[in-house]
Amino acid sequence: MKNTIFVDSIIINCMVVNDFLYICTPIFGGVMRTSKEYVVPFEGLKLGKHHFIFEITDAFFEDIEYCLINKGVVAVEMILDKKESMMNAAMHFEGFVWSTCDLCTDPLKIKLNEDHNIIFKFGDSESEDENLIMVHSNEFELNLAPLFYELITVSLPNKNIHEDGDCNEKMLDLLDKYSGSEDAEDEENEEIDPRWKALNKLN
Repeated sequence: MKNTIFVDSIIINCMVVNDFLYICTPIFGGVMRTSKEYVVPFEGLKLGKHHFIFEITDAFFEDIEYCLINKGVVAVEMILDKKESMMNAAMHFEGFVWSTCDLCTDPLKIKLNEDHNIIFKFGDSESEDENLIMVHSNEFELNLAPLFYELITVSLPNKNIHEDGDCNEKMLDLLDKYSGSEDAEDEENEEIDPRWKALNKLN
């Protein structure tokens, strides 16, 4: 059962499943104070399905060095099905992120509406499957922040480009101008290459 509660005038999303209350980040304008907001202590969870909702905000991306995303607001709904030897996480990402247009370098808003299934398997071996994550015997919680970032980035298009007519025309003209100058300079250098001059003298 989904609920909304108020704590110090901040709206909080929460979920009650099997008599457990899972509280997630503030809905609007929430600040990621610590990475604990994206940590799930699975050791105390009963076998069966558990429902989590996480809110990813600008602060999430600001904490990542060399981040491909400038900012964004993404809601992540996760159904974690815990079994004896593994946990299956069905995740739904919905929201938007801001990146940079590859053509005009202006900010570009990208919508997200993606589903991912990740298996967390208990064991000390290694996995080469991108959808299978090994959980070693000495671990008792899942830090989902790196996984969330990876799944968001792989959901981005191969080329981040505005739709026709939405690019910054002034910036495009400026880039074309400098690009044309560089091409002309390269051509001029080729024309005055001393090696070519030496060959011409031999003719």
